[in-house]
Amino acid sequence: NLASLGTALKRFHRWFFIHFDTKDYFVGANLIDLFHGGNAGVVFLDKESGEFKVESDSALFFMNGVEIDSSCRRFTDKRSGSRLEISDDDRRLEFDIRCKTMHLRGVAEEIFARPFIQSTAFHSGHGALQSWGNLRLAEGELKVGRRWISIDGGTLGAYDRSLGHRRPLENWNWIASCGRVKAAETGKEE
Repeated sequence: NLASLGTALKRFHRWFFIHFDTKDYFVGANLIDLFHGGNAGVVFLDKESGEFKVESDSALFFMNGVEIDSSCRRFTDKRSGSRLEISDDDRRLEFDIRCKTMHLRGVAEEIFARPFIQSTAFHSGHGALQSWGNLRLAEGELKVGRRWISIDGGTLGAYDRSLGHRRPLENWNWIASCGRVKAAETGKEE
């Protein structure tokens, strides 16, 4: 429905989501710039106790501190001191996402093949470019309140780095999974 697009065509959106799934925890974070506002967020789930926490720090208009470099590889938030940065060769990700009482930081490497890239286009040359990749954590830790939780090196995860013009009314059905596979031909496990 082209009439539902309205002024959204003028809004160039950029976002970077990451998540990691350990045997004990699920953790994730994001930095987002939606033209008129920015957001830093962290999510935590303790699989055994069921403890679930989400913290989100948003700012509108001139208070938005989210900045993204021209290659959309380096996302920073001046307000919170948060950053997400992927290397020029797409192989190394460094992250440090800060909210009031939650803080996720670490280093991960991209694994498996090159990222999956999808281009979604609609009229007038508008659309979005999305890049999804798989990650293996080298080191990481999460602060929840006053408690620091170490995240095991080798933990698998994924990222979604996207930019473009999104329709204001969309239905998202997105899922990412992590796991290890064994190549039938070589017996090598990844």
